[in-house]
Amino acid sequence: HYYTALVCFMFPDWLPASKLVWVGVWMWAATSKLNRHFPSVVAVMQSNSPLTGFGPFRKMLYRSYPDDLRPSRLAKFMAHAGTVVEYCFPIALVFSDGGTSTTIALAVMVLFHTFITSSIPMGVPLEWNVIMVYGGFVLFGHYAEVNAFSVSSPLLIAYLVFAMFGMQLFGNLVPSKFSFLCSMRYYAGNWP
Repeated sequence: HYYTALVCFMFPDWLPASKLVWVGVWMWAATSKLNRHFPSVVAVMQSNSPLTGFGPFRKMLYRSYPDDLRPSRLAKFMAHAGTVVEYCFPIALVFSDGGTSTTIALAVMVLFHTFITSSIPMGVPLEWNVIMVYGGFVLFGHYAEVNAFSVSSPLLIAYLVFAMFGMQLFGNLVPSKFSFLCSMRYYAGNWP
């Protein structure tokens, strides 16, 4: 607590800026799922999941298993519903200041990231889900009263705009020139 108090005194904008960065990561991660092939990702991910990848449910994830392995309506619904959830709880967290709305948004966040982690998706850094939950509890739970929009430094605001919107926008408009990691195009790859 002493270290946090000292940092807050010396750099009063670090908490609200950290909240904005956290929300930005969630929002761009959700945006990367707005494509035609994400339902296929969900179908395969849930097929391999130890919790949902069993018998009839596994087959329901595909149009006509084993002849047509395109994602079914169920897989598409799951993909789009997950994307909506990933847009909604960060918005709720950034505009809440504690109380019931924060508790509900944090619970949804935990369920969302737990669902992804419990699916044990291949090629996914699962620790990302753990750190997002931890950071969500620290930034939006413990420091719920700190307004995310109270950043006062014009230089920091300019940097945040560049780091949270400029790089991603450029990377999505010119993907051949910019890494998909900095562009936050996790489900879109790095091809033009």
